[in-house]
Amino acid sequence: MKPADVNKYRKALDKISESAKKDLLDAYAQMSNWPIEQQREALGDVFSEICRRYGNLSGAVAAEFYDLIRGQSNAPAGYRATLAPNVPDVQAKGAYDYSARHFDSDTPEKVVASLNGRLQRFVENTARETVHVNASKDRARVFWARVPAGGKTCAWCYMLASRGWVYATAQTAGGVGNEFHNDDRCMIIPSFDDSPALAGYDPDAMYEKYQAARQQTEGELTGKNIAATMRDMFPDDFRDGNKVPSILRDASKGWPKDSPPVTPTTWGHVLDRHQATAKNVAERKRVLANGGRFRELFDGMTPYEIAVLVQEVASTGIKFPPEGPRGILNYHKIVDGREYAVGFKYRDGKAIEFNTSFPVREDRRRL
Repeated sequence: MKPADVNKYRKALDKISESAKKDLLDAYAQMSNWPIEQQREALGDVFSEICRRYGNLSGAVAAEFYDLIRGQSNAPAGYRATLAPNVPDVQAKGAYDYSARHFDSDTPEKVVASLNGRLQRFVENTARETVHVNASKDRARVFWARVPAGGKTCAWCYMLASRGWVYATAQTAGGVGNEFHNDDRCMIIPSFDDSPALAGYDPDAMYEKYQAARQQTEGELTGKNIAATMRDMFPDDFRDGNKVPSILRDASKGWPKDSPPVTPTTWGHVLDRHQATAKNVAERKRVLANGGRFRELFDGMTPYEIAVLVQEVASTGIKFPPEGPRGILNYHKIVDGREYAVGFKYRDGKAIEFNTSFPVREDRRRL
């Protein structure tokens, strides 16, 4: 399988989806001076028609792609892909009715933005179903993989894509638990080879991150919970990664209920100053070599491991309030033989803002 063919397929689907969105926007613009109820009814008809028209186009592109991939394999000749049905009108109408609620608001123009994600999902659904339907009818042995398209994807799609070429039925390729969401650009790619591979798609590396998140997930091991942990552990890998791990701001994830949540600014401050980056390690060596004192670093710890430690210290550490009504409230705890501190700004008997966290120097230990 050639990556160029997959990329061409994705670009074709993108072009179809963008054209569908443009037609919807143009139609809405033409109705801008109509009475709201007339707009509501007319735009619903247009939305259903655009779903059908561009769904047929995406299905045709998928059928061509299926035949191309099949033709490059050793699968027996004689099969030609056919188009799958579009999303049922009743489903398109239900989605439209949900978005049309914006007609009753002060910002009726938001109806188009609300519809765009659904429009792309419905249009590309025909392409995905075309692959599913033909693979289920085809006598050749077929494997699928869910392949994210270009750049960062969301944690949910990444998790599903990490399973590799394991989808052996149309149901598991996009059925329960594997559904597609609005603005989802993942592709279900068929392969007719006994050892499927696609350059640029490395499910083994993806699966390692999934497994790491699975091991860190507290509570029920559902896909939703594991994906949430992935957003915490690898925020830079996903377009919906968490700027601050949820364990530092959400009481249901273990953050103390009486402690203010950690903000992106202060979390960035902790990592910039105390994470053992190459820059910080080099600076520490330079300062110590010249007889100075350098701030302590979280040696050998990932940002998520630091977050876990901060949560532990803030939850179970020994409390050291300031002497007056204002100052810094510190929690200290020894973990694996080393003392750590978590500090909050303190006003009138309570913590009002997360301030910092760091490993405590030997000459400043309190425990």
